[in-house]
Amino acid sequence: MIGVDQEGGLVARLGPPLTEWPAPMSYGAAGSEGLTREAGQGLAGELAGLGFNVDFAPDTDVTMGPTDPTIGARSMSADPAAAAVHGTAFSQGMLAAGVLPAVKHFPGHGSVTADSHLSLPVQPAGLEELRARDWKPFQAAIAAGTPMVMTGHIAVPALEPGVPASLSAPTYAALRGLGFEGVAVTDALNMGAVTKQYPGGKAA
Repeated sequence: MIGVDQEGGLVARLGPPLTEWPAPMSYGAAGSEGLTREAGQGLAGELAGLGFNVDFAPDTDVTMGPTDPTIGARSMSADPAAAAVHGTAFSQGMLAAGVLPAVKHFPGHGSVTADSHLSLPVQPAGLEELRARDWKPFQAAIAAGTPMVMTGHIAVPALEPGVPASLSAPTYAALRGLGFEGVAVTDALNMGAVTKQYPGGKAA
């Protein structure tokens, strides 16, 4: 498996001569499911031509707006229903081009106020609120047969207090409880949310 983080917009590991794709929020703003699917296929088609078969995209987090320091315009939308539709469409486009998408960052990174690259964010919402907001795009992607889900470094007290979701057995149980039977992968283990609590490779 040869993977890359290529979302378009802010997160683009590969530059010219590849296409410079717009921020994912553009797709939610445009409101065209077909356009979003074509963009996913176009972006993934370029990656497939270079030998990549996994892309850690799309970001299906639901952003809460300016107080979200990490995701922002990487999100398809602040509306859970729109994020679900466009995240799934983008994923289907990627699959059509022969690249495995990995929707991220379960259980939802767009509604926390800290940046997991630096420290461990805490998600105070209860499970019902998470199901109604943050989990909607993941549920839609799972229903559509998404092959991979990336877990984020977010502590969710309603699941397991003080432990990054990416390293939390109850979080994976919740993900499987949504019907997901594919491959789960963590966000990068060299991020501050993990290394401050689990130094020296203890997370692995």
